[in-house]
Amino acid sequence: MQITVNEIIYAVSAMLFAALMAFTSTPISMVFAHKIGAIDIPKDNRRMHNRPIPRIGGIAIYFAFAFTSILFCEHSKTLFTILIGGLVLAVVGIFDDIKDLRAWIKLLAQIAVAALAVFNGFRIQFINISGDYLPFPLWLSVLVSMAWIIGMTNAINLIDGLDGLSCGVSIIGSLSLLLVMLTRNPIPSSAIIIALLAASCLGFLPYNFYPAKTFMGDTGALFLGYTMAVLSIDGVFKWHAVISFVIPIAIFGYPLFETVFSFFRRVYNKKNPFKGDKEHIHHRLINLGFNQKQSVGILYAISGILSLSAVMFTNTKLIQASAMLLAAVVIFIVELKIIKNPTTRIQGGFHLKDCNSKPGEHKTPAEVNDEVLSENQDTSVNNIVSLNENQPEGADDERERQ
Repeated sequence: MQITVNEIIYAVSAMLFAALMAFTSTPISMVFAHKIGAIDIPKDNRRMHNRPIPRIGGIAIYFAFAFTSILFCEHSKTLFTILIGGLVLAVVGIFDDIKDLRAWIKLLAQIAVAALAVFNGFRIQFINISGDYLPFPLWLSVLVSMAWIIGMTNAINLIDGLDGLSCGVSIIGSLSLLLVMLTRNPIPSSAIIIALLAASCLGFLPYNFYPAKTFMGDTGALFLGYTMAVLSIDGVFKWHAVISFVIPIAIFGYPLFETVFSFFRRVYNKKNPFKGDKEHIHHRLINLGFNQKQSVGILYAISGILSLSAVMFTNTKLIQASAMLLAAVVIFIVELKIIKNPTTRIQGGFHLKDCNSKPGEHKTPAEVNDEVLSENQDTSVNNIVSLNENQPEGADDERERQ
């Protein structure tokens, strides 16, 4: 199906409108958060901020998406499922952001909206491997689909630990899913829906990027995960293409890995698998010496490479996709080696610590830079002394005469 110029203008206008709606409504959500007490107070060492911050910014994302999608998108079963299920999760998220709900209450809500999607036909019905179809019986199709939707719903929420991380990864995942959909013929109607989702997140990101003025909270994270899960089933899993099941797994590889790894890590350590901790990948990057911006940038890059690899898989560019993944792994391993060595860490520009420390431990960037400068000066002095020790006698007098 060929896309006309008018359709492109129409889609771009809708995306700009969604982004502007999210951008202009975010301050309203921040005021509303103060009114209802939905404030994230840093009361434990798991949090990376040191001041109270509003945490229902996801309302702005949902409002912008819902309003623009109703105006610009076809009123289909797909849109109905996303809006109703997303609204349920957003409301549950608001209550959770005001007063932490029990995990089983949130899980029941997720099961309910996943069941709604499966009932409306959003099921993973088969796996296609090199043209060979492996159909699922109904019970397995329902089980796999429910697991995918619930898993993705929690995955985006689980990585929401650094300023701008969850929102940015959602933008990367949504745009990648859009690119994959655009390669299909005909282009599915859900393509404009995922485009509006990415635009809504983009309008919210300036308020959420470090240093964050507001968080999306469970209100936004649960909605984003659910929406992308449903759209990936509708736009990719049902696609009769070679290894189509690999594409959404690659696009959402980072949040999915974080979810699975965190679950089994907590079970192995005999901890509650549904209780948060400070052992996530982004926490480990901070502990290695990266600051918040650097950690988020690295995880953006990982998500981006995985997403681009998925686009290559879409066009059966298996060699190119594999080469991209291999290069990314090699670079990441080398940079980890650099980080572990104090000297190469400074040389590589990874010496700045995050300024989001706890009260009483806060250091300004200037103080941190002074410390690093002092360390470098000490190193320089030691080098000069070492050089002078190797100079022949009378060399200093000779330099003075010159």
